Amino acid sequence: MKVRDLSEEQLAILIRDAVESALTDLLVSDDPDSGLDLRPSIRERLLASASRLQAGETGRSLDDVTRNAFGTP
Repeated sequence: MKVRDLSEEQLAILIRDAVESALTDLLVSDDPDSGLDLRPSIRERLLASASRLQAGETGRSLDDVTRNAFGTP
């Protein structure tokens, strides 16, 4: 199946899963940047995101993202 054949919902799920996977890898794997300082605000956002993911929460809907990005109603 090609990306162009996906529905908006399927594409949103694919993207969300990829982002969640990348965040999980960053937070639990051996990172070559381990030990480097993060700004406290970034660290707090990453930890909050990981907590929401572990609690089973999902990201924003595709409609919300599109509306915010393109200013459509």
